[in-house]
This record gives sequence, C-alpha cells and structure tokens, in this order.
Amino acid sequence: VLLVSVSIPNPPDGTTFRFGSYAGLTPSYGFDFTGEKTTLNFTGTQADINAALATMLVSTGSVQGAFDFDVTSSLNVSNTYYNPINNSYYQYVASRNITWTNALAQAATKTLNGATGYLVTITTDSENQFIMFYVNASDIWIGASDAGNEGVWTWRNGPEAGTQFWQGGTPAQGGYATEPYYYAAWAPNQPDNAGRAEHYGSTNFRGTLGAWNDLPLNGANLISGYLVEYTEPAGGWTGVTQTRTAAYVGNAQGGVGGAGGDAGKGGNGAAGGSVGGADSAGGDGGTGGVGGSGGPGVVANGGTGGVGGTGGDGGDGGTGNPGTTGSAGSPGTVATGFEGGAGGAGGTAGTGGAV
Repeated sequence: VLLVSVSIPNPPDGTTFRFGSYAGLTPSYGFDFTGEKTTLNFTGTQADINAALATMLVSTGSVQGAFDFDVTSSLNVSNTYYNPINNSYYQYVASRNITWTNALAQAATKTLNGATGYLVTITTDSENQFIMFYVNASDIWIGASDAGNEGVWTWRNGPEAGTQFWQGGTPAQGGYATEPYYYAAWAPNQPDNAGRAEHYGSTNFRGTLGAWNDLPLNGANLISGYLVEYTEPAGGWTGVTQTRTAAYVGNAQGGVGGAGGDAGKGGNGAAGGSVGGADSAGGDGGTGGVGGSGGPGVVANGGTGGVGGTGGDGGDGGTGNPGTTGSAGSPGTVATGFEGGAGGAGGTAGTGGAV
C-alpha cells in the first residue's frame, strides 16, 4: 500500500482538482473525497492510485498564472503523514507519559525514507495547521524548551537546533516571538512556567488543536506521545517518487506564422532596336511576382495568433533579348534586365483561439 499526496502548492485563485473515481482509495486522516481540492493525501494500491489519477479533472478560475501539480508517493507507514507544503514527513509515536528528554533522544533514533528523525520543530503557521488538522494525536511533545535559560525558548534539535523563537512568558507578561521565524502558537496564557518547573513544549494541548503549552519534564501525566519530523536529506529521499508538472491558467502566446513564399521571376527585357551604329538597350525586366502570404499563426488555447511570415524577395528581372544586327551597324549590345520588384507583404497574423 502506498501513501500518496497530490497537490497544487501555488494555485491561482479558483484553480482546484478532483478525481472522477476514488475506487479502492482511503483518505488520510483529516482529508476526504468530497468537493474540489488543492491538496489531497490518501492510501491505496498502485493500480487503484493510477486508475484514480487517470480520472483527474482540473477546474480553473478567472485568475491567470502559472502553477504546478505535485505528486509524491512512498510506502505507507502507520501513523505517518506527509506535508506537501514543506516536503516533510511526520510520525506520531504513542508513548504514554514519556519524558521530554526521552522523547528527544528516541526521535533521533528513528529513520524514514532515508532521513533521520528529530522531535518536531514548528516554524510557520502552515506547518502548525498541518499538524493541527492532519495529524491524529493530542498532547504530544515538540522540540521546544527553555530549560537552563528561563524565558529563552529555542528549538533543541533538527535543522533549527539552537534557534530561539520566543522570549519571556505569556504575551500579557510581555512575551513575544523572535526572529528569524517570528512565530509561536501558545495557548491562551501560555507559556506560564507554572510551579517554576515548566520548561518543555507540547502541542494539541488538551484537545485544543494547534495550541502549544509548557509542561514539566514528566508531562504532568498529560502526554500521550511525541511527534517525529523527517526532512529531505541532502542526497534526496529514498523510496519516495516525486513528480512536478507545470501548468498555466490564462492566455498562451500563439505560434509564429510561416514564412511567405518567394516572389516570381521578372519577365525578359524587350529586344534591342535594329538601328545603325550601336544598338539600343533591351527593355526593363518585368516586375518580380508577389511574395507568398505568411502562414497563419498557430492558435493557442485562448492565445493570440502569431505574426504572419515575411513575404519572399522579388525574383531577378529577366535578361533582355539581344539586339538584331543593323544593316550597317555593329551587333546590338545585350540588354541588361533590371532588378525585379519587392516581394509581397507577409500574411495576416493568425487569430487566437477562444478562451
């Protein structure tokens, strides 16, 4: 069984997708198969997944812009969730009343798809919302602590290890989020350091999804487990297939019209006169034929037709016929044809297709 995520990470307003069939698929926690989507996670066999993907229908709104389709698949592992926004996996480990330090140590022993785990670090609202809505767990340890330096909350492991995100106590006491993330999601009146012993962070606090709380080391008999995060390693994921397809909502540019045809060759000059002495010059060559029309621009879907091609050059003027010999004159000089006329103008640009 595979875990698959299909998403449009940067959709123009109104751009969504759905499948015509979901046969054999199971939505991941927090997802469903009703209505239009910009992100959908589900599990199923490869055959059922491919059959569903073949029925995908895309709806576009009136806002133009480029966007991508991302499809990520990997073997399904129990209690594991994929976030397409930050390309991270999360794994809930149930362990009633585990201490924060033990959770920190155990997270570092976990591996998934070629990555080593760490106790989750939450640095953006979108990441917090993913854990809030799409991870099936409450009262879980996260990698935040101010142990050893009261009021200086930092992430203690992972890529953000040692980075401060909060200074002080509750907002009412003057506490505030710090750079570089300027983000925290404490529950109301938290972190309060109750009993002067709460130095470790948890989330989905007492059923309030997305809310953080500070707790003592043993979790005060509230902790159900911890959340491990996996980010893509330098060498890339192992056993994960990811594809990205670029798309566009709006008018595409039409193709360029074909080149105009060559102009026709000029006609022969008139014969030189039969006059004693030097013969007169032959007449001018005829005007070159009109250049062929440029080909129509290729019609794009809702696009503007391309510019018509340029007409070909006019052909060379024909060579004048030799003058006839006068009764007492020398042979007539050969008339020289004049340059043919200019080629005709390129054809009209093609008309863009209807939106």
